[in-house]
Amino acid sequence: DSVTLAMGRAHIVEGRVTLGEGGAPAVGAKVETQSMSSTYGIGQYMGAARASTDADGRYRIEAAPSGSIQMEVKGQADRADGYLLRTKLIVPGDSVSTRQDFVLPRGVLVKGRVTDADTGRPVAGAVVWHQAHSRNNPYFIKDAAARTSGEEQKGFTAADGSFQLAVIPGPGYLLVRGPTADYLHEEISNVDLHG
Repeated sequence: DSVTLAMGRAHIVEGRVTLGEGGAPAVGAKVETQSMSSTYGIGQYMGAARASTDADGRYRIEAAPSGSIQMEVKGQADRADGYLLRTKLIVPGDSVSTRQDFVLPRGVLVKGRVTDADTGRPVAGAVVWHQAHSRNNPYFIKDAAARTSGEEQKGFTAADGSFQLAVIPGPGYLLVRGPTADYLHEEISNVDLHG
């Protein structure tokens, strides 16, 4: 007996990414997709794809055929201008392509340093991220955080423990995970961030 497998065609998603409304092209921005079986962005994982924007901020990505496509767009990680990520859920239906432009909103650029509480030495390789409060936050930007976790962009500490990270303004949590499991969680403060 032979088996026949029918394969669906990729769904083409293309568009342009800019820094702010009517702003400059987001050159080198990272565009990532995750295709999911359900139209709600959940269900069985069907595949992922990645692309970077060109000199005009344009991208083209071939996403796996699916019920929905979760998109996430991030500016260059080393930029010091504080632009946030953007997310979008696309439900392709019967279409074979989608045009989706993204405007990366400006956030607040947080700079800091992570040190070991006992020795005072810098901690390299720690993960730093922010979770903004959506309630009672007039500055909250919908779709500027990951759909499922609510996390914004992540940063990593350098050899001297330094980091910089664009975050949504207003109340939220600045979180750090040490590079190894022997670092413990400790809440330092609750501070509103404003640009």
